[in-house]
Amino acid sequence: MDMPAPLPTDLSTPYVAVDLDVLDRNLRAMAVRATAQGLALRPHAKTHKCLQIARRQIEIGAVGLTVATVSEAEVFAKAGFTDLFIAYPVWASPARAARLRALAEQVSHRICCRDSGRFA
Repeated sequence: MDMPAPLPTDLSTPYVAVDLDVLDRNLRAMAVRATAQGLALRPHAKTHKCLQIARRQIEIGAVGLTVATVSEAEVFAKAGFTDLFIAYPVWASPARAARLRALAEQVSHRICCRDSGRFA
């Protein structure tokens, strides 16, 4: 196994280094697997929170993104992503409900709701 070159010693931290070959290989593998199963891939962007990685996911075959919060959905919508699923239950205060309504005018979105201790 080839070892990557050491990182420069003068990097400011925190610093994210991504091996694009490995990233693309993993993104393609997931897209192929989802397609083979007849599934629409909507990967979770919570881990990377990176517009560039999300764009790669869409280019490779994802139909949309899964995000964790209304705020994350707003960031990705502003960047041009049009199909978003908010995976964590939304406690829709009046202010948050207004933000969701505004978001719905920009993108197709789905939200997770909680009712009496059950998820819907």
